[in-house]
Amino acid sequence: MPTPISLVPNAAPVTSLPGIGPALAARLAERGLTTGEDLVWLVPRRYDDVRTAVAVRAALAGPTGERATVSGVVAGCRFVRLGRRRRWVELHLADAAEPAAILVIRWFNAHGPMDRRFPVGARVLVSGRLDRRGRTFAMANPDVLAIHTPDGRSTEAPARIIPRYPDIPGVPAATLRKACAAAAVQVGAIADGVPAAIAARRG
Repeated sequence: MPTPISLVPNAAPVTSLPGIGPALAARLAERGLTTGEDLVWLVPRRYDDVRTAVAVRAALAGPTGERATVSGVVAGCRFVRLGRRRRWVELHLADAAEPAAILVIRWFNAHGPMDRRFPVGARVLVSGRLDRRGRTFAMANPDVLAIHTPDGRSTEAPARIIPRYPDIPGVPAATLRKACAAAAVQVGAIADGVPAAIAARRG
């Protein structure tokens, strides 16, 4: 009697992974990603090393147009809405030693409750592309790596090497990363298709 598909890790549907419901599964299916193994074989287009962080003041003195990992203190955060469709969360991240040094961070198409994650005085670690617009230094949609609030609450992402997968409409990048990581655990080791003799010869 053949083994049911639901018991074969490689063939288990993406909905068997945490955080993947029918709607997200449909978005993934549009790209041919229907099983855990499909996600394992989804190759990142690059990796970002976010292990080295700098203070806001040092980031503003460095090059722009490049990715930076920045640590600072929340000077203010608000939810902004213009009309029905335009909305974002705007965070002002200050240097702990030089409060006048400010990095403006915006998450576009964000929801109101997101601003509550960043109370004034919280220490935040973010990673994204640093740009300059006139006299303002800004980041758009950076990754939040850590939040340490004044009341002692703390959240921190364990990963310091972030894989960047191809964009899939309707699937947030962070959700896709979590799904691929969960798929790798669920599926386990799979053959890479390279004959052993060739692998040995090529090192």
